[in-house]
Amino acid sequence: MQRLELTASFLRTEVLAGESVPITVSISNRGDVPAKVHSSDSESPFVFQLLPAGNGPAMYTLSQRQSQLVQGGGEPLPRYTPPMEELAPGATVQHENDLADFATKPILPGRYRVVAHYEIGGQEFASPPVELAVVVPRIEILAGLVSPLTGSLALAFSHRAADGATIVFQRESETRNPDLGVSLRCVERGAGALIAGLSQAIELEDAPGRRWLAWLEGDRIGATMTSMIGRPSSLDPIPVGLTAPRLLPVGRKHDDGRVVFLVAGGDRGGPAVKEVTFSARAAPGTRVLGLGAAAVPEELQVHYRRNGTDADVSLVWAEVSGGKVSLFRRSFGPGQSGMQGEYKKIFERAGSLLSLDMSPFGIDTISLLLAPAGESRKILYVRIPLFDEKNAVEDSIVVPKENVEEWAVAAASADLFRIIARAGDRLLRLAPGAASWDVVTAGARDARHLRLYTLPGGRFCAVWDDPQEGIRFQPIQ
Repeated sequence: MQRLELTASFLRTEVLAGESVPITVSISNRGDVPAKVHSSDSESPFVFQLLPAGNGPAMYTLSQRQSQLVQGGGEPLPRYTPPMEELAPGATVQHENDLADFATKPILPGRYRVVAHYEIGGQEFASPPVELAVVVPRIEILAGLVSPLTGSLALAFSHRAADGATIVFQRESETRNPDLGVSLRCVERGAGALIAGLSQAIELEDAPGRRWLAWLEGDRIGATMTSMIGRPSSLDPIPVGLTAPRLLPVGRKHDDGRVVFLVAGGDRGGPAVKEVTFSARAAPGTRVLGLGAAAVPEELQVHYRRNGTDADVSLVWAEVSGGKVSLFRRSFGPGQSGMQGEYKKIFERAGSLLSLDMSPFGIDTISLLLAPAGESRKILYVRIPLFDEKNAVEDSIVVPKENVEEWAVAAASADLFRIIARAGDRLLRLAPGAASWDVVTAGARDARHLRLYTLPGGRFCAVWDDPQEGIRFQPIQ
């Protein structure tokens, strides 16, 4: 009979909800003859139980095989023969696993005792329990995009740790389930550091690979990739040279290794957007794109269109003045800078702006929601083609009976409705042609950073930060 000993240890015993949870499981041979065990190259052979800190049954049971079954929709898994090895007496083999990779539902904040189980040769071995605390992130900035390549929802957020340090995370969701995904640590700054903005790069068609991320710290911008080891000096933070800089939340990644992020701010000639191009192999480059606006717009959106090996860039912003909402577009081709780009007012209407959104790539329709002037009880929902504003589609929609505290629209084609409202603790949805709003979910009273994203297959998803639970995802059919 084999005499094996199982031990488990965490890289960090306190993690954020949704964060990567690396765990090392060691198999030691305490017998006096060799034992055949799974090698460190095999798929994970362990079953992990997350027990409450006190007494009680397991709250989560995780394993790689179970995760694969769920991801495959319950279809039988292909036959797998794991690589094995002879473990000499007194020897130990270590397996590196990540509990977050095996989760089939989110691991909620709490304190757990984690036990690893291992079955081999008709025997079962269990590790002594190790403690794990899952805590709620303290989110200060949240940025997101939907990948045009995979359809996954990618989020970046900054977390203020208890010791005052700031940690930036990046999270890529599972394509079919935005609720599942692993948050990875990308940037760690000491106490007192102030991260003023985050941006992720969207892939332009054939630019796969890891997600690029930029952060703005004071007047300096730096870049990195998820899980990047040994970041080259070309990605170190550099001054942006603008007053009151603000990082736009979506940059672009090219298939030649370049990544471009945009920062808005004051320039000598007035409000402008500066493109900063990073590469792991070359020093950063810059290009200044003039706006022609009176001030740096609060609602500034960007759209990219592939143009050869580069991209056309369209900047869209709203100006509210004299009871009117005006929408402007300035478009730049490769090589254009300053005020060379085409400038055009594409929309104007009386009222006040409630929400505005535009997809950074692909869908070229601007979605905006306007509260009308006067005593009308109708809201105007407008979808404007970015380069053909004459074909704008407008719908007058009824205002919810509840007192709405927050609105959100998502970029969508002209024939789709993508609107939600938060009234107290409830999220509301209006279906096309409906005379009243439906309740999507409750428990959103303290929602922060409310966003709405269009997903593949006609789906969309509300995302917000709950100070008690962390980032929440609500698919909306």
